[in-house]
Amino acid sequence: MTRYLFNPPAPFSLPIQGSESRFPVGRIFCVGRNYHAHAIEMGAPVDKTTMQPFYFIKDAASAGQGRALMGRRFLGNAVAYAFGFAVMMAYISASPFLYQVLMGMSEVQYGVMFAANAVVLCIVSALAARITRTVSAVPVARIGLGVNLAAVAVIGVLVLTGTPTVAVCLAIMVAVGSLGMVFGTTTALALDSLPGGIGMGSAVLGVAQFGLAGVVSPLVNIGSETTAVPLAVVMIAASLIANIALWAAGGMRQEAIAAPEAEPVAVGASR
Repeated sequence: MTRYLFNPPAPFSLPIQGSESRFPVGRIFCVGRNYHAHAIEMGAPVDKTTMQPFYFIKDAASAGQGRALMGRRFLGNAVAYAFGFAVMMAYISASPFLYQVLMGMSEVQYGVMFAANAVVLCIVSALAARITRTVSAVPVARIGLGVNLAAVAVIGVLVLTGTPTVAVCLAIMVAVGSLGMVFGTTTALALDSLPGGIGMGSAVLGVAQFGLAGVVSPLVNIGSETTAVPLAVVMIAASLIANIALWAAGGMRQEAIAAPEAEPVAVGASR
């Protein structure tokens, strides 16, 4: 028996209507621009005398990508990643107001604090990458988000009680740094659930993170002329959602993953 360095994905297959057997799928041969509506959709001429169809091949797993994208493992980790990024964007959006207006820092001091937080984030990210060589990404991500939730909760308490600047700065540094254990691990966990669909999964993650960032950024500035409470509320809410989503996602696959389910097909029917 061939020994692999890691378990390869199981062959993709489709359920067969009225049978317990499955139909193995190797490659999917597709024909494009082969009917009137598709030609119009692609902006091609619809004159049959000049229009020629074209042919292309898709990966077998693409037949079930839609189902895989809606799976608990992918959605849970994708939501955890996106809302973890929302915590980061909330901090970035409000940091000039927080450090310079509320804390009275100069531009140089603000730059130093922002850079220090970035350095901590990079260091933690590098450590997390080394740890996950021998430890599953799941506990690393869970610990990172757990620490993040605790840190943003502390930020909320400090903001409400008016605790000295140093304590707030330290809590922010912990909150930002802990995300170094989250971004890489949740991305890996999400894409791990999509054998053959990594490109589509990456696109979904990108849209989710920046779409949510666009929503979060203005929220932290609502009524923030004199208080950082909106920032704390947004960070706590985003971190809490990320934690819930990560735990709901479950663990990382250990064995060769089964291909995502697709709609049953009748043998011999065109696909």
